[in-house]
Amino acid sequence: MVPTSTLRRPERIKREQRDKRYQRWAEVDSLHKKGCGIREISRITGLSRVTVRRWIQSKAFPEISTKPPRPGLLEPWQEWLEEQRINGNHNAGQLWREMVNAGFTGSETTVRDAVAKWRKQVNSPVIAPVRLPSASRVSRWLMPWRMIRGEENYASRFIESMCQKEPQLKMAQQLSLDFYRMLKTKNKSQLNQWFSDVSQSGLIDLQRVAAGMEADATAIHEAISSRWSNGVVEGHVNRLKMLKRQMYGRAGFELLRRRVMSPLA
Repeated sequence: MVPTSTLRRPERIKREQRDKRYQRWAEVDSLHKKGCGIREISRITGLSRVTVRRWIQSKAFPEISTKPPRPGLLEPWQEWLEEQRINGNHNAGQLWREMVNAGFTGSETTVRDAVAKWRKQVNSPVIAPVRLPSASRVSRWLMPWRMIRGEENYASRFIESMCQKEPQLKMAQQLSLDFYRMLKTKNKSQLNQWFSDVSQSGLIDLQRVAAGMEADATAIHEAISSRWSNGVVEGHVNRLKMLKRQMYGRAGFELLRRRVMSPLA
């Protein structure tokens, strides 16, 4: 006999209950052999007379019989359900409706319980959740010169995968790179061709940007070829706006001048 300490908890409880029942049966058998009647044995042991009579008549310890399981409602449907499982039809509600139309009388819960066991049988590998990059980061990755050192490999694979799924994204990236190269090489002769390429691309948002630039094409040509830039001026304008916001919009000209001219500003 297997030691009780090595059994799992349900089996151990079952063994302990059997041992207790056996001890009570042995007590009934001993009292009966001593000549005690059923009524007296019932009074001494606290068992019902029906139980005492049944145990005396059994001549041996009556083990608890386990009844064979009754055939379930799903028994006639096992082959069909197995076929659905193999084909990947795991929608319990749909399966139940099809079965009802074919004569099934059980509830939808019965079918759902059976389908739930299918999922437990599938030992799918645990995949760590992937954190997708933000839209601002992806837009930065579209321009290779804006990538941060150390993220080039992942960023390149991510953008390549996106461009394969969205051809328009690849086109937008290519047109942006073309314009960037124009600025770097100061080759203003390619600007008109770039406007033409954008107009034929079908990218509405980029076409709107290009239309605004084309309306001021002369200035764009000069911006590409000239070494001058108003970037410094725009920087100072933003600085003035920031200083005024810091003073809740109440700074007059003199105060702003002192803040700008001060070495602490």
